[in-house]
Amino acid sequence: MAKKNYDELSGKLIELIGGKENVSYFTHCTTRLRFNLKDQGLAKTDAINQLSGVSGTSWASDQLQVIIGADVDLVYDAVCHAGGFNKNEKINENLDEPKQKKFSFNSVLEAISGAVLPIIPIIIATSFINILATLLQKAGMSADNGTIQMLTLVGATGMYFLPIFIGATAAKKFNTSMVLGMLIGAVMINPTYLTAVNEGTSLSLFGLPVAMVNYTSNFLPTLVAVAVMAPIEKYLRNHIPAAIKSIAVPFLTLLIMLPLTFCLIGPAASLLGTYFSKGVVWLYETFGFLGVGLLTAALPFLIISGMHMTLVVYAITLFTTLGYEPTVFVAGIIITACQAGICLMVSYKTRNAELKATSFAAFLTAVIGGTTEPALFGVTIRSKKTIYATIIGGFLGGCVAGLGHAAAYSTIYSSFWDLVAFIPGGTANLLWEIGGCLVAFISAMIFLYLTFKEEDFTYDK
Repeated sequence: MAKKNYDELSGKLIELIGGKENVSYFTHCTTRLRFNLKDQGLAKTDAINQLSGVSGTSWASDQLQVIIGADVDLVYDAVCHAGGFNKNEKINENLDEPKQKKFSFNSVLEAISGAVLPIIPIIIATSFINILATLLQKAGMSADNGTIQMLTLVGATGMYFLPIFIGATAAKKFNTSMVLGMLIGAVMINPTYLTAVNEGTSLSLFGLPVAMVNYTSNFLPTLVAVAVMAPIEKYLRNHIPAAIKSIAVPFLTLLIMLPLTFCLIGPAASLLGTYFSKGVVWLYETFGFLGVGLLTAALPFLIISGMHMTLVVYAITLFTTLGYEPTVFVAGIIITACQAGICLMVSYKTRNAELKATSFAAFLTAVIGGTTEPALFGVTIRSKKTIYATIIGGFLGGCVAGLGHAAAYSTIYSSFWDLVAFIPGGTANLLWEIGGCLVAFISAMIFLYLTFKEEDFTYDK
């Protein structure tokens, strides 16, 4: 999309969502503009879907997600400028106190995703540092080499200090003190505390026994602790006199949170995460390759519904538990291959110029960037045949990879470049994953080649 069209697109978007007065919060993620709307009925999603530069729309509670793709940052800036929105800040058009959202499963997923998503680049960057160190050693460089030692040190940092990173992002998500959130995470991995854990020393706090748990590389305890801290800190901030607020609020908040975190929240969340991981491992071991196939076939629809970040959270938990991940990261690359095959075949078969261009652009986005939203929203969900191809290709490809017990040895996105994360598991491990990708890619293409009909894409008529 040419830069000159950003202003035109932003103006039309604001109009079609009911005007800037209908927006209570506006932000964006990797590929989507995210509008929290006061009145969902004012949004004209059918018209938005037809805009040039928009790949589709999706609802998540009261949030309208507009799929843009790689240009989302530039479009976001244009919309902020056109609508007078403050970036990442709530619109102050309505000064009334917003209604508190009801507790629901979707709100839990949104909270977890909002806290975890910002730190994914840190985890991926340090993971690839680890991969680089591994490749250099396989090329003959000694483990005692200074470069290898530094790369290993940096690679371990991302996961080790995960509680601090989560403390910051969770605090931002729950609208509480970021420095206190980071402090909670830092205390949980304090070297003195970890030494006591490793040596089996018992600690107590105000007479309460402290659970001796190693929280390094663990995000869930900090996430829950910060979620609990948010209303406590807000209450203190609203009721403590201004003269002593700057001292009393952080002191009392920390004083309250320490026993809650180390005697209740931390150990409970750690135990929950451990058993959750064990449960998924049990399902994987019980159903084997069929389990991976089913997960891969379902993954695109989880992405469409916005629930895929929950799987990322699970995958990171499983990775920190096992040291490798045999399900979600495996399925992610395979479904990217499947979507690439679908878009390439649609681009080849269709006579519609707009659909051809959209499909080929989505194909390139999937292959180069590993981003499947343009393919899913721009092509796949607009025809039953492409949906069937997604299910067939994903299932067959996932079964192949699962049959070979393919596993990722680093946290990754879903790009083909991330196949290097399978190298530490050996040549066979890498080849099984590549085989799964090829089966998904080819089977989806063959199915569409045999069944494609122009009239299936009724939205283009």
